[in-house]
Amino acid sequence: MIRLLRPLATLGALGTACLCLSCAGTPTDPSAPLRWDLLMQAQPAILGPSPPQTVGPAVQAYLKQWKSRLKDISYTQTVLTLPSDGRFLGMNVFQVPEKPRGTLFQLHGYLANSLTFAGIDGVFLKQAWTVTALDLPGHGMSQGPRADVDVWSRYGDAVRDWLAWAARYPKVFPRPWVIVAHSLGGSAVIDYYHRRPALIADRTILAAPLIHPTWYTWEGIGFFLIGWFVPSLPPVVAPEDYLSITSFPTHWFAALQAWNARKNHWRPWRVPQGSVYQGTNDSVVDGAYDVPWVEKEFPGFESYWLKGATHEFLTQPDQEKEAWEILLKDLARHGLPVTLKGTP
Repeated sequence: MIRLLRPLATLGALGTACLCLSCAGTPTDPSAPLRWDLLMQAQPAILGPSPPQTVGPAVQAYLKQWKSRLKDISYTQTVLTLPSDGRFLGMNVFQVPEKPRGTLFQLHGYLANSLTFAGIDGVFLKQAWTVTALDLPGHGMSQGPRADVDVWSRYGDAVRDWLAWAARYPKVFPRPWVIVAHSLGGSAVIDYYHRRPALIADRTILAAPLIHPTWYTWEGIGFFLIGWFVPSLPPVVAPEDYLSITSFPTHWFAALQAWNARKNHWRPWRVPQGSVYQGTNDSVVDGAYDVPWVEKEFPGFESYWLKGATHEFLTQPDQEKEAWEILLKDLARHGLPVTLKGTP
């Protein structure tokens, strides 16, 4: 049985998977209230009716999946809830025993969750970085209509609140900060950055960012025709685990279209520094549109086309290691504290 612990600083080491529910209270403040009830509201099917002092079988299974994907790594895992726009979002924090060299902010894509990208988390944990991974609204353990959103800016708000919370605890989440955001996660970061916030990452990696899906115009016509009659469709990919999403709400595409219309009025911003990675065999997003658009909107970004890579190049066994190596070399070239020798 795994007990619930409050302060991040007191959690055990060596692959321990502890659950800390503090409503994004200070990770070093023992007085931060446990908010098991709020996380239970966020995902009742996962947490079940377990009492506040223990972790139920479903949560144990969730933590076990993390451990199976982060083998042979010393870390402490903490699960918290983050308030955002009147809802609570599920968030993971991973700490290494040694002094961290920086902080990775990992953000998943559509119909996925933070667990999907455990591999990239492991890469940074081996580099002695703190890692925090957020479930976007309506995904994973986060509240909100499943796989849907009323307005696209909710995703940007989630990034805003996530970074603002981490900035309050610089000893836990030290600089430099690196964001690695895939697909919808990249879109969320773009929405946040267009507001020209004071708080940004030292380097931002947009992996196959979602701006225009493939065949965007034809999809728009199709969803306009069927959206009045069909509220949801089966997902494009088969669910991987019990956190996966089992239907695709057609309204979500309408929210994406409205966001695309608004973004045409933005002005370029040179401050954020980062890279766009795009696979040449991506059949999900329209890289021919998305990459030039990011380059124009954020001139501080470089672009890399990965030959033969698909949309899921960060998680596909036959592509991920090469992508991770490219990522670490990119960070090292820009002076971030990573070690290239022994790259997985």
